[in-house]
Amino acid sequence: MTQVHSFDVFDTVLTRAVGAPTSLFLLLGRWAAQEGLLVSCSAEVFARARIEAEIRARTHTKKEISLAKIYRELNVTLRLPQHELSRLMQMECDLETHLIRPNPAMRSELEYARQSSEQVIFLSDMYLPGSFIEDLLRTHGMFREGDRCYVSSEHGHGKSNGLFRAMAEREGVRLDQLVHVGNNKKHDVEAAHHLGAKTRWYEEGNLQRLERVLESYAYETEGLSSLMAGASRLARIMTPVNSPREASIRDVAASVVGPTLTSYVIWVLRRASELELKRLYFVSRDGQILLDIARRLSPKLGTTCELRYLYGGRHAWNLPATKKVTEQTMIWALSRGNHVSVDLALRRLGLVPTQVEAELRQLDFDRSQWHRGLTEAECERLGSGLVGNPRVCGLIEEGARKKRETLIEYLKQEGGFEQQPMAIVDVGWVGRALQALVTAADIDAVGFYIGLDERPSPTNGRKLRQECYLYDRTGAQGYILGIPELPSLIESFCQADHGLVLGYRNEHGRVVPELKVDGNQAVKEWGLQVVQETVRNFVGQLVLKHAWTNIWADTRPAIVDLLKHFSRSPSPTEASGWGSFPSEDDQLGSYFRPLARPYGWRKVCEALLTGRVGRRYPWEWRAGSFSISSRFIRMSTTLALRTHHPGPATRNSQRHDCPGAGEAEDTTGINP
Repeated sequence: MTQVHSFDVFDTVLTRAVGAPTSLFLLLGRWAAQEGLLVSCSAEVFARARIEAEIRARTHTKKEISLAKIYRELNVTLRLPQHELSRLMQMECDLETHLIRPNPAMRSELEYARQSSEQVIFLSDMYLPGSFIEDLLRTHGMFREGDRCYVSSEHGHGKSNGLFRAMAEREGVRLDQLVHVGNNKKHDVEAAHHLGAKTRWYEEGNLQRLERVLESYAYETEGLSSLMAGASRLARIMTPVNSPREASIRDVAASVVGPTLTSYVIWVLRRASELELKRLYFVSRDGQILLDIARRLSPKLGTTCELRYLYGGRHAWNLPATKKVTEQTMIWALSRGNHVSVDLALRRLGLVPTQVEAELRQLDFDRSQWHRGLTEAECERLGSGLVGNPRVCGLIEEGARKKRETLIEYLKQEGGFEQQPMAIVDVGWVGRALQALVTAADIDAVGFYIGLDERPSPTNGRKLRQECYLYDRTGAQGYILGIPELPSLIESFCQADHGLVLGYRNEHGRVVPELKVDGNQAVKEWGLQVVQETVRNFVGQLVLKHAWTNIWADTRPAIVDLLKHFSRSPSPTEASGWGSFPSEDDQLGSYFRPLARPYGWRKVCEALLTGRVGRRYPWEWRAGSFSISSRFIRMSTTLALRTHHPGPATRNSQRHDCPGAGEAEDTTGINP
């Protein structure tokens, strides 16, 4: 039987709510400045001074150092009175206490260790006092009577130069009887293994690559992006999953979905406060997860705006907004997406083919052709024929009038006319859904979006204010993202647990949404619950305290960089899990395909002949498809592209036709 199990402490048994340990000093600097201790330097200057003081303190001795030695060195720079220096040092310990979280995954490991060995020991390369670290472990239920704690600051040696030996001598055990668990490959794994101990590398405690992107913006965001990196790690290690595929979905939800959507919602809540809005409506289905985030963030941010869910969307509002059938009506009715048929187009217009069978025969569309995909020429013929037929237009307009009345009744029921303008939160892209709502309900509105490619104006003279978080392509403002698949990815982040909203109906004295299906089964089977739970954990673990960070700091540069890393160069694991998302590209939710599918030889030939890799369907995530393709296909595709784009520039030679991404046609969409 193994006699001793030992565990590293920080980022193994315990972890912090910040990304890198040094980011704690940013928060400490802000706190100290607000307490009047730092009058001659900013939080950023203090953080760098604290880091440099620790480095200098280590150069003065070969032994491990203590917090007191670091602060004596720090005072060479700060020149504070002793009582203020002592207070600052205590504030660092207090901040550590506030930011420390237990790792739930380690509870079972500790329980197993206690049952299978004679002793459990905690070891830490740390300048903090051993009693302080032991108290942290006790507070979070990790330390029990009989456990031991060895800290480098008290023994003068770290794990790589004597702490393991010192522990073994004091405990009277041989190092080959030790099993050590830790997150640092060098100091925990290699050092212990070199001495003959068994080891397990707990890599999950370290920041993952996308979390490191957030952490890299710690100074630019006054510590907020580091808190997001820490919340991402915590959400990742505390959300249980049942398979490797669910684990990859969870990790993307923690490191990309949570930070992106939370940053957007913080911006929305701030703008709502600045505009003195009393109520926000989050539009289905994208708004479901955004509303949940907003409700969890609002108490942390101190905002008071009422938050509501509004069932609606393109199909529920486009037809009610149709007061007269025109060619513009046919643009959304015959929007191709990936497939449009006679049956689908008519259902968008509130009709079924049998209602206008005679008219369809006159346009050469008999029953055998109602359900097949139409060509562009056939779409033009169908649209012109419907617009030019008074009987068909009358049927459409009468159905639209009835739906408009029910929509207005629903909005009154939900208080939509109590506040003018009505404030709507959506993800964006073309903004036509809100334009349709404004036209149908004859109201003023303000819309908040992640981004807009177009800015449609109401046709009834009503005021429509549109604000964008990342970019406004029409207004030539915001970030030039260079992410062709941004809309597809964002919409995959914002899925709901109910089906598409087709319209509204009266039921038992109330207006209720008419859903295509009650549940969004395809997305639920893919992993919706994992995403929702992970994002909830992210928001729950995100520290937003004004004394420590600027809760309104602009995180958009960090988020843009994060989205670029994820969208352009996903790992095979990320692309496999998230790329399996069943995306729909139709107002009626009739067609599903995964975001990413492996490439084959046809794509290699396309790259060789044209120097580009086009989308196989409009919402395909090409970098994801490339990443999950076989190694041989990836190599062949890369070589084929390089015959057209030689040299290192191949990696970034693509130009994009996507939202906010520039004017030129997309050429590759992948980052080989």
